[in-house]
Amino acid sequence: MDLSILEILAGEDGLSRFDKSLVEFRSGDHALGEKMPKMSTHENCKLVVFIELPSGFSSQTRSADIDQMVVCLSGKLSIATIDGETQNLVPGDVARLRKVESSTYTMSVVSDAPAHLMVVQLEG
Repeated sequence: MDLSILEILAGEDGLSRFDKSLVEFRSGDHALGEKMPKMSTHENCKLVVFIELPSGFSSQTRSADIDQMVVCLSGKLSIATIDGETQNLVPGDVARLRKVESSTYTMSVVSDAPAHLMVVQLEG
């Protein structure tokens, strides 16, 4: 099974668009038991924070002020581009929000329960 990351990018027209990238795994250099785990290349992180968004939450239009990865832990989060394209994040889904001034989006919780997110701010 492939691991994909939902990305919000700025298109040539300056509008936000969704794309998906696959995480590439390589053989790890640490032994955990008999089998070698596979790992992706690393990215340096600035900080990690956990967020709870209540059911019914809806954000204003925004753009990421720092490159970040969002991991949905529970609930269901809908992300919409300015032209109305939407993608939903459910538990286990990962989205990458890049710091691009023209890449704007909104977020809303579309589950009856709160959405719990882990946000990892990336360096550089």
